[in-house]
Amino acid sequence: MRLVLIAKTYFMKKFLLISILFSSALFAQNKIDRDHFINLLNAKKYGQVFSEALDIRQNKVYGKCAVIDYFIGKSLCLDNFPEKGKEWLESILQHYALSVSNRKFIEHETQNCQSVAFNVSQPLDIFTVPLPSAGFSGSMKGGVHYDCNSENRKMQFDSSFSEDQFESRLFGLDQQLAAVSKIRSFLTDEYEVNSRDRYILVSLKSQNITRSQVLDITVSLERAYAFYVKYFNLRPPDKIITVYLLPDEISLYKTARLVHGALLPGEVYGYSLLTDLSLLGIATPEALGTLYHELFHLIVRTDLGDIPAWLDEGLASLYSVSYWKNDTLFGNKNTWRIDQLQKKYLSATAQVVPMLVKLFSYSWQQFNGGEDVNLCQASINYALANHLMIYFQEKNALEQILNAYKKRKDPGGKNSSTAPTDTEVLKTTLGYSIDSLQSKFTQWFTNNYHFNMYLPGGGIPTGQVELGVSSGINYYKNAARQMLDDLQKRSIPQEVKLEEFKKRFATIEGSYAKVERKLQREWGKWRKQHAAKDDVRVGQQQMQQNAAPRAISVPPSGKTRKKMDAYQRAMDKEEARMKQLYLELKQVADKYIGQTAD
Repeated sequence: MRLVLIAKTYFMKKFLLISILFSSALFAQNKIDRDHFINLLNAKKYGQVFSEALDIRQNKVYGKCAVIDYFIGKSLCLDNFPEKGKEWLESILQHYALSVSNRKFIEHETQNCQSVAFNVSQPLDIFTVPLPSAGFSGSMKGGVHYDCNSENRKMQFDSSFSEDQFESRLFGLDQQLAAVSKIRSFLTDEYEVNSRDRYILVSLKSQNITRSQVLDITVSLERAYAFYVKYFNLRPPDKIITVYLLPDEISLYKTARLVHGALLPGEVYGYSLLTDLSLLGIATPEALGTLYHELFHLIVRTDLGDIPAWLDEGLASLYSVSYWKNDTLFGNKNTWRIDQLQKKYLSATAQVVPMLVKLFSYSWQQFNGGEDVNLCQASINYALANHLMIYFQEKNALEQILNAYKKRKDPGGKNSSTAPTDTEVLKTTLGYSIDSLQSKFTQWFTNNYHFNMYLPGGGIPTGQVELGVSSGINYYKNAARQMLDDLQKRSIPQEVKLEEFKKRFATIEGSYAKVERKLQREWGKWRKQHAAKDDVRVGQQQMQQNAAPRAISVPPSGKTRKKMDAYQRAMDKEEARMKQLYLELKQVADKYIGQTAD
């Protein structure tokens, strides 16, 4: 999240590429004096660079960031401690979302970590790089799409927006009037700007958001803010947060272009930027899930800028579909991301669900789809992380896990031992192996969602049905039932015909259950006939998937398979009918109750 850097030496051109990207973005409240560190390195005061940068990392808000880690690693390389310098540089590759150019730069620096003299003979030109987001939510990070490698789904930024331009939008909590004036200076007359407490709320005048709604929105955001800070023991930002509340994709894309020079791909619901502490999202006063998601990204980086990808995106996704119980925010158990773990999506995209040991080893680049940016695999990774957080939430382990990563040992100095990996941190925190966690999580997931994402066809372990059990219909069914119950309690006009909705619901539910029972009986007969063959397949599957669940049946074939496929198609048809009913009910609920959160 860095735009422009003017440096003083030719050698620094390559050396400071990473600081261009991250300095003010991750230092929205604690700007790094880069020239100071550059001068110290030129003066060969490597020990001073190390100690001062490490102090910032350990003690300052937003101190854990790529540019500080780079100065630490570079000082060790130049001070002739290549192994420790490489460890810091490799940690940057693992723990930060880098642009392609910055990743190549850090990879080169890692390979050439050694004590060398600076070449300061030539001046450095002005360089600009794209400005990435702290996070953006929507199908780019977990939605339904099948064009896995489409270039049209990548977020792009206009490089003409400068570093100073964004930094000028940062104001202390006691500078509301100045902050509002600044925000209004680059917006058009289409926008309304309101402020309250630590928030500036920007909306379209056509949305007709009242002062009362401004109050309600800021109270809701403050409630989430207070929960994140208190529950996860994070240091709060001391600057005003700007929230852009937008009604639809068109207005979101238009505003992103105006405010940040951002060109958004399709199906993005919102994003956040640490550079100017801003959130942009499609939301209403009644449905703020997208803003909860993005607010978490901003707050967690006060203390944990190097948070693992699976934990950061998993938690942000958890709170985007959530509910309050007293002053605690809980993620819903049923979420739209479940679709990316089902056999229909996995088969259509030719992807697989990674085992947890692999998920925990992912760098940000790998988590987001790898070098080729496979967006379908990224969607699966986000969905898996989301449901893992639901599991940890039920086990009351979220606070403990995040706190462990906040306090984990960093690579340290020249005489320090090697820092633990993300997987080792989690293993120590839980008190049992990752294989054990895999087993526990898979069993929990199977019991709760009625299919096993790790087995062919979405099967379920021994003693349960292995083909065709879909949780997709459960999501739509549960949501539709809840809306029916809520509408029943309201004074709804007769023309809505709630009774007809209820009859359709009962018919679809009954038809699905009837076909599902037939499939279960067919699978039971097949399983009984082929139980002996399972023993051979079990050992093979475990070797291939690294501690996958133990019961795997011989795939059905012949007439039995045709019959099962027919049952599955019938179930898919009923699921589609339930989804259509859900969408129709949602329109009614949006009109008479207030916009519902997906």
